Amino acid sequence: MSTFLGQQRPLVIAHRGASSLAPEMTMAAYLKARQDLADGYECDVQLTKDLQPVCFHDTNLNRTSNGFGRLGAKTLAELKRLDYGTWFGELPTEFTIEQWCSMLTLSELLEFVAAQSTAPIMLIETKHISANGIKLEAATIAAIKKFGLDNHDSTKPRAALMSFSIPALRRARSIDPDLYTVFLLAKKLPALDKLSNFVGSNAWGLGIHLLRTNPELVEQARSNGIQVFVWTVNTPEQIELCLKYKVDVIITDNPAATNQTIARLAAS
Repeated sequence: MSTFLGQQRPLVIAHRGASSLAPEMTMAAYLKARQDLADGYECDVQLTKDLQPVCFHDTNLNRTSNGFGRLGAKTLAELKRLDYGTWFGELPTEFTIEQWCSMLTLSELLEFVAAQSTAPIMLIETKHISANGIKLEAATIAAIKKFGLDNHDSTKPRAALMSFSIPALRRARSIDPDLYTVFLLAKKLPALDKLSNFVGSNAWGLGIHLLRTNPELVEQARSNGIQVFVWTVNTPEQIELCLKYKVDVIITDNPAATNQTIARLAAS
């Protein structure tokens, strides 16, 4: 299996935290992921109106908050007043209302990550199309550096930047040539080897559907010295597929269940 970070199994990364068990990208989701022994965490990042990087997936606020309109049209102070957890369900006794319902800034999340002695991996996806261009990558990389997560050993990244956007990956590489980056792929692209070399990616992030329909991409990546991350992997069948092709990283909504399935399949 993969030797990524010296492990002989895929790393299990909590997608937006343990997002099947707590509101996505709240502190509760990441606390739950830590409790469930995830190897690391994933988040999406956008900039507020006052250019503060925050952890949020959608362009609009209505799906996972009691707000409305575009996130980028709101200041951080305005966004902090909203509720991001009540939609998910009743507050469990193990979490505070703030952990369950508050928006996280990227700095708040990375401070949580940096304080952990087990050195979890942090995968940060910059969301595009963004009106802020290079400011989004610059703010993300500045936060990574602020908390000392910019490990420049390419085989042992503490934090990595991910994107579907070729310009975003190019911008990130121009800011920090040693940054570990992941080229996210929802479909098989023509001239992928050349594109990957152009953006300077260390890994390809394949959708699980793409691994199923185009498994040859794993060997293609290996032949180019590229690692393979797969998203979003939640069922035993999907996990088994990832183990079959010996991918490096599994990104999942439920790290506890994924770890249990990996252990069961490895023992069978």
